[in-house]
Amino acid sequence: MKAIHKVARPGKVITLFFLAIGLLFSTLNPNSLSVAQAQQGGTVSLSGWFTIIRGDSRDGSETREIHMLATEDGRSVPLALDANAAQAAGGLLSLDRKRITVQGSWSGAPSAQGTPAAFRVDSVSLSQAPNAAAPASAITGTKKWISILCKFQDMPSQPATLSYFQNMYANAKPGLDHYWRQQSYNLISTAGSTAAGWYTLPAPYSSYFSAGGWFNLTKAARDCTNAANPSVNFSTYYGINLMFNSQNLDCCAWGGGDVLALDGPSKVWPITWMPAWGYQNIAVTAHEMGHAFGLPHSSGTYGATYDNEWDVMSDTWTGCSRSFDFTYGCLGQHTISYHKDSLGWIPASQKTTVTAGSAKNVLLEQLALPQTSNFKMVKIPIAGSSTRFYTVEARRLTGYDVQLPGTGVIIHEVNTNRYQAPANVIDIDNNEVTGDAGAMWTTGEIFRNNTYKIAVAVLASTASGYRVQVISGLNIYYVTGNIGVSNVTVNYTGGSTTTDSTGRYIFPVSPGWSGTVTPSKAGYSFSPSSRSYS
Repeated sequence: MKAIHKVARPGKVITLFFLAIGLLFSTLNPNSLSVAQAQQGGTVSLSGWFTIIRGDSRDGSETREIHMLATEDGRSVPLALDANAAQAAGGLLSLDRKRITVQGSWSGAPSAQGTPAAFRVDSVSLSQAPNAAAPASAITGTKKWISILCKFQDMPSQPATLSYFQNMYANAKPGLDHYWRQQSYNLISTAGSTAAGWYTLPAPYSSYFSAGGWFNLTKAARDCTNAANPSVNFSTYYGINLMFNSQNLDCCAWGGGDVLALDGPSKVWPITWMPAWGYQNIAVTAHEMGHAFGLPHSSGTYGATYDNEWDVMSDTWTGCSRSFDFTYGCLGQHTISYHKDSLGWIPASQKTTVTAGSAKNVLLEQLALPQTSNFKMVKIPIAGSSTRFYTVEARRLTGYDVQLPGTGVIIHEVNTNRYQAPANVIDIDNNEVTGDAGAMWTTGEIFRNNTYKIAVAVLASTASGYRVQVISGLNIYYVTGNIGVSNVTVNYTGGSTTTDSTGRYIFPVSPGWSGTVTPSKAGYSFSPSSRSYS
């Protein structure tokens, strides 16, 4: 149960709060790097574009990740690069889609996937790109995508028509243009996106798999786009959704980036690799496009990847029955405020930071379909850290967020050094279910972290959000209770508040406070009519 303190009887109303709270490689082209090269010893320096590619299984039992370096001479080199080695250059997340230089050595043996060994990285640094510029971290403006439909040489089936994929980008629900416009508050659009195909790949299905059973993403991307290139001008597009005619591309649907030269110089292309089960559920396509935009997963705190019901970048399945389309399957919910902010979708005027030794009363606006210009995100640094902090957001059942399990204030603990899933939703009952009351903070409830004296108190609901008080590094007292009637005005010495739909109320008071609490509502009488506390 959450830590909720109620006014039960005189003398017990004031409570002191201090706060609630194998590396996998699959896409190396064996022909682009000889085993002799892979096994040579000594320290080597390589430069190129770094990309993170993430794979998501259909049943949520497996997630995979590939760290890839695309060198200037056209090689795709899988890197054995851990978070510690990347930290000096800003961390793995900050390096994604950037040009880097790595120092290290070839690991000296073929990888488990049957390709030449990965390059083992000892150190990494950002390096200046000679020609192309790295993608900006903010994703705004028109982002045209093209879906390239490719069928394997020995598999003639076409699971969906060309018009199915073209209409997937519609600007009406559940189309992807409509979805990403709503996600980004109209800061991005996929207008002009389309699809082309089906094209036949130059090789049979089995040739795209390594001896270890991994789908060769780079080979598939090059063959599929090369097949389409005579009839597609790629220079007019931002990203590529590769749609294959098999239900299985090893374990997963994949999203991230790869370096290709398509109707222009080589650059990092946002790319997804979709099996049929992925594009038959548009929520999966949205999830993988999120990876292609550079978003990681979020999660709960249970060691799983797909257990955050508040984020399309985690659990896209649990709420499927609440948001389903008979043509395009499950529809995704919104992503979380931390992700929206990282893509540049929350302006400075709609986010605030509460530092140690301060307190703020904040009007939080719902994250989906906001009705006001109130704050969309509160950030609370933990122990003054720039890499570890809480985020606070309001979620309500509106827009694509009808997929959500409920309504409330949602809190995430973010650690940017935890690059695979930096944001973990706070689920106070620790029951491994993030869609119940343990993760939804409502009026009268207070999240606490005693160690750092951080508190998030939900003071009241509004028409499209919540009024919260956020404290860091201070001792704060609250009076809270339940009258059992909604919209009751609760006057107290020093101010007033209103009960929520369940009759709950809460208000902060200073240390040593004493006074009188008096409820009032037209047509109602209360017994006793007031109470005094000291």
